[in-house]
Amino acid sequence: MSALTYQTFHEYQMGTDQPLSAHQLHQLRIGFEKPRRPAGEVLAGRQIATIVHLENMGSVVVKHYARGGLIRHVNHGAYFNWPRTRGEKEFRWLATVRQLGLAAPRPIVFASTGRVIGQCWLVTAAIPRPYPLTQIGQQHDDQRKAIYSLLAKQIETLIRHRIWHRDLHPGNVLVDENGTPHIIDFDKARYLNNRRLLKVKYRKRWTRAIAKYGLLPELEDVMKRATTAI
Repeated sequence: MSALTYQTFHEYQMGTDQPLSAHQLHQLRIGFEKPRRPAGEVLAGRQIATIVHLENMGSVVVKHYARGGLIRHVNHGAYFNWPRTRGEKEFRWLATVRQLGLAAPRPIVFASTGRVIGQCWLVTAAIPRPYPLTQIGQQHDDQRKAIYSLLAKQIETLIRHRIWHRDLHPGNVLVDENGTPHIIDFDKARYLNNRRLLKVKYRKRWTRAIAKYGLLPELEDVMKRATTAI
């Protein structure tokens, strides 16, 4: 990954691997301050995000980190931003997995407010006309098989390099207009050296989501293929 450049714009501290113009920083600030859109369907991928047109870069996705569970009623979006924010962690993970050849969103900027506690965001390049893997039933058989094969190979790569996504389910896979699956939401990722345990964890999270939300049973074959190939 290229060396990071840190910039401050108003109350926002930002990190990027490419310098941003004053106008781009202004556009991002507007994106950070837009009201969060309501969460979409269950397991539909990135739930809280804003699309912004960034000068000389085109459409980007601004991810707003927000808490779930009961704690969201008390603390909706504040995090400890030290030593690294959630946005910076995910930025670095995306850069890492992309270097391994995975199809994942290209990270552009991570941002936060507050020195120790505050809000945080991640900006990535937009995936062309994405739809969640949960909607793959709308595609023809041959298209589905091709997507499954590509996704299984990507999961194999994660396992081979001992990367535990920690929340990999069909809703965290977006398919672009060319039929390429992109794995998203790496902010909880970590390394796990026990490859056998890693396979178990991947299968457990994946199959639990399929059963809980009544997804296509054939999706289970993707994870079986990925976890038995290594």
